[in-house]
Amino acid sequence: MKWLRISWAVWAAGVVAASAQCTVSFNENAWIPNSYWNGSDSSGGFTDHAVFFQNNYNPAWYSWSGFSLSNVNDTNTAGYLNQYAVFSGTGYGAAGTYLIAYDDTYGEEADVIRFALPTFVQGLYVNNSTYAALTMRNGDEYGFSKRFGGATGNDPDWFLLEIAGKDRRGRIVGTTNRYLADFRFTNNALDYIQSSWTWMDLRSFGTEVSTLHFSLSSSDSGMFGMNTPGYFALDQLVYAYAPAAGQTHSTALHMSTNLFVAWASGWTNYAPGIVEDGDTNNPYYGFNPLFMDPAKALGTASNDAWEIVSLGGGGQITLLFPSAIEDGPGWDFAVFENSVNDSFLELAWVEVSSDGSNFVRFASHSLTTNEVPFWGAYVETMNIAGVAGKYGLGFGTPFDLAELPDSPTLDKRTVRYVRLVDIMGNGSVTDSFGNAIYDPYPTTGSPGFDLDAVGVIHASSESRLAASSGGVQASWLLLSNFVYEVQWSDRLDGDQWQILGGAVTGRNEQVIVNDAATQLPGKFYRLIRRPQ
Repeated sequence: MKWLRISWAVWAAGVVAASAQCTVSFNENAWIPNSYWNGSDSSGGFTDHAVFFQNNYNPAWYSWSGFSLSNVNDTNTAGYLNQYAVFSGTGYGAAGTYLIAYDDTYGEEADVIRFALPTFVQGLYVNNSTYAALTMRNGDEYGFSKRFGGATGNDPDWFLLEIAGKDRRGRIVGTTNRYLADFRFTNNALDYIQSSWTWMDLRSFGTEVSTLHFSLSSSDSGMFGMNTPGYFALDQLVYAYAPAAGQTHSTALHMSTNLFVAWASGWTNYAPGIVEDGDTNNPYYGFNPLFMDPAKALGTASNDAWEIVSLGGGGQITLLFPSAIEDGPGWDFAVFENSVNDSFLELAWVEVSSDGSNFVRFASHSLTTNEVPFWGAYVETMNIAGVAGKYGLGFGTPFDLAELPDSPTLDKRTVRYVRLVDIMGNGSVTDSFGNAIYDPYPTTGSPGFDLDAVGVIHASSESRLAASSGGVQASWLLLSNFVYEVQWSDRLDGDQWQILGGAVTGRNEQVIVNDAATQLPGKFYRLIRRPQ
């Protein structure tokens, strides 16, 4: 109900925000004191708060790599048999459970953290394991690993943890490091072996982190690799999702960006949902017909909060496009809602289809844990992902078709339908991980999700070539924000291409070009596209 909300937008801005993050602390399950889990159940890892921590266990050797859960408290026992202890004795803040990571440099990479959705990782705490720390301090009993600093204390030894973040396509989006031990100082009094939990800030990695990768290296290395035990401890992983429009790392796309090459051109199956507010004494009770015109969702996005179609509680609509949406590099389309501030966010699921019958829904995650009343509503932008309505009026929430699982019923190169389904914000429905979803509830007048527009970033320039007695006719869909040239040549292996007609500016319209001069034995055509 955006038209009523305008009158109290200033008041709502003063509401205190809920915590815009999720902390994975590993303390939700009761553990027997001084125990651990090392993957011996061959599960391959575990999931906590929608984050997967990988583990590789080899039953033939009773060995593991990757991440193990532990609450072992032993800072004194040296050697491999104490591989599950952290050097501070307990988890961060004296909590019980933490992770021990083993970076196996010989086998398959296992110390990997995987996020279900592109994530804005805030950071995590790291520390030495007791096994690694005591080995660096004293050397080992076999003479395999040296004492850091050597006999004189002057050897410039070091033990380095490196973290890399990657997006879902495997591209590195950020790197950082931390010396868990450093003896390179001229003044030996400054040399250290870390023994307390230290925060590593990962916000510079941005909002597209899909995996975190960890690697250890040491000055004490030989022909078979690192001699220092390849262990470290990890606790309190904190993450969130992209922040509001205008903030650093926001993924909001303004309606004026030239990324958009097309907009929805048709609609079908508009099924308005219920009026969520059952108070008939409310003077604004009902579903205002002004907000029930699906045509208002067509064309470009608007700065007018009234030019929308409301879905109502649990309602839906399907939009069609002049050309199919295709999976390109990065975001492929964006959905616009009409919220007049960054806190009154009404949400909708987003589903796509190639044939109009079989739809696939984007995975969603909500970190909002309490009900959101209509008056004084506050939904923190960084607490939601994978749903439309994350951003306010004039800013679109982007979606990447690559995030969808492969399906035999969906061709990501040819998506012709986008369906929006309103989320009942009273906690009666859940996200992809079983968490109740909350948004302002109940609403009336323009109840539920208010759809402004859907803009296309990657669209297929569908073409057709037909020959007739009068020559050749070529037709293309020319997308906005691009300039096109139709060129021809009598050979494919040359560079003598000539322009047929002139340059044409795309306006999301089908353009037909005729060529009557076809006397050559063979003639080839191509379409050249460049940004406007």
